[in-house]
Amino acid sequence: MRNKQAITAYYGMALIALLMIFAFGCTNISGNYVESKKSALSESEMETSIETARSSPSANASDADVSKDSGVTDSGTEFQSDGGLSINKLFSENIIVLHKNTKAAKRVDRIKNIIGVSRVRIATINFDALTKSALEMNLFDNVMPTITKRDINIRGFNNYSWSSEYDHETGEANFTVVDGVLEGLYQKGNDVYRIRRIGERIYIIIDYDERKAIEYDCNTSKGSIKNLAKKVNATPPNIVDAGSKGSKSSYQPARILVGYTKEAADFVETDGYYSTMKAEAQFFIDQMNNSFENSEIDDDVSVELVRVLEFDYEEYDQGTSAENELKDLERWTFSLEELPPGGNGPYMDDVHYYERWDYTADICVLIRHANAGGRAYTIEADYTTSFAVTSNHDMDSQNEVVRIVVGMVFAHEVGHLYGCCHHVEECENNPACDPEEDDPCYNTSDHGFCRTTTPKYRTIMATDKYCSETRTNWWSDPDWTPYARGVANESDCSAKMVSRADTMATLVATPSNLSLPALNVESGEYASAIATTSISNPSTTSYRVKYGAEVIFKAPTITLRKGFKADNGSMFRAYR
Repeated sequence: MRNKQAITAYYGMALIALLMIFAFGCTNISGNYVESKKSALSESEMETSIETARSSPSANASDADVSKDSGVTDSGTEFQSDGGLSINKLFSENIIVLHKNTKAAKRVDRIKNIIGVSRVRIATINFDALTKSALEMNLFDNVMPTITKRDINIRGFNNYSWSSEYDHETGEANFTVVDGVLEGLYQKGNDVYRIRRIGERIYIIIDYDERKAIEYDCNTSKGSIKNLAKKVNATPPNIVDAGSKGSKSSYQPARILVGYTKEAADFVETDGYYSTMKAEAQFFIDQMNNSFENSEIDDDVSVELVRVLEFDYEEYDQGTSAENELKDLERWTFSLEELPPGGNGPYMDDVHYYERWDYTADICVLIRHANAGGRAYTIEADYTTSFAVTSNHDMDSQNEVVRIVVGMVFAHEVGHLYGCCHHVEECENNPACDPEEDDPCYNTSDHGFCRTTTPKYRTIMATDKYCSETRTNWWSDPDWTPYARGVANESDCSAKMVSRADTMATLVATPSNLSLPALNVESGEYASAIATTSISNPSTTSYRVKYGAEVIFKAPTITLRKGFKADNGSMFRAYR
């Protein structure tokens, strides 16, 4: 965890403090003065710094889903393991009773019908367990692995990420907590368990077999990505050799902006689950960073969430699922004046004219409500083409969910932007795929990998076309031991990610002096602005952090002038 000097303002309190932050005129920040901490939290402070979800405001309105006599609590049963580690059970042992015909009960019924879901369990979370060095994943009666903490990244009050050590025997677990809402995943080989909130303090554990789900199409074969680039008169970037693994001269994360549509938010926050888009976006980012650790390239590659916001855009639905996705990607990637003849709008121009540059976003990903997996604009992007779309669920023609999204499609599409391709078997067995010499995936070592011998799996860039194995959170690597995760000169995405890390992390230059425009950061949104010298807001315009929003400024000097306002119930932090 990198040490930072931080000022923190949390729910019901706002920030005005030192760290070279100067308020000119009337800086309007609701709540009480908060003394700044001299440094970020240390590992030894972790246990007392993480607050349990029961002490935070609800992220959504109450559903009144829990029976009053169910005995639901957020506390687990602590015990000592044989090794002397303090271990908590992650899930409550209490029986949860859902009222019939409540929103939570309807969500459960819908999830049970998804192809590949073998069983579900309703539970509450013992958040205190995530302060321990080890915890018991009491998922089901016959699935109770004990896992050991690898990392914990504390971002603020009720806002942190917990990941376990990866082990072939015990598997891997990743948990993201944002504003007290948890998104989680446990995987061991083909056994995948997704944990999501479905009601007030109520979570569902989903036992999911990805191999039984319908195929999803990433749409990167002939006639999609490359032809889209031609359609909008954009020249695909030059292809660079993967290069060798190794430390870079400089290290910084690629900064990712995540936009979403109202349809996507409705599913995550109301219709399908009871989570938040901010929690889901951070979970996708955490999954990607965990993939770098699992592949032992995390010293060279990482990503960072810098903006989460809703766009007032109605998804295109006049064609097939692939055509709709392609149209949304086109409108996401290009501003109105850049669209090809026949385009109309405006659509999501703010991402080009304001948001991307104000928050130094190297990569932009749109989460949409869709019945397709995802699509990147190109293979090996530059700053004009580093755009992708993905889904937070997959639907069929009857608007029924047909796939549980575990978070790796996001990493897959961003992997394309770095320069990685699907596994070679997809083209070898697909007559529609006819690689040409100008195809970025022609004769390259940057493919994903499908392993068909024990242990069987597919890496992040391998799709389920001509590979029926479960996707794992790894990048292909022919040099991996004890067994290869790739084939030499064919599948080495780890090397590709390392070789492109510096380029992708500097697609948008960090400003020296950043003057933010008039803006309302809406409830549920997130924004992180950086500058090498200073950040300020003009005194003639309004910069408002609304209730339920979160904003971070990072610069040596931060000037909050008249017009800046952080509402009661918002979260504002500043780092030097």
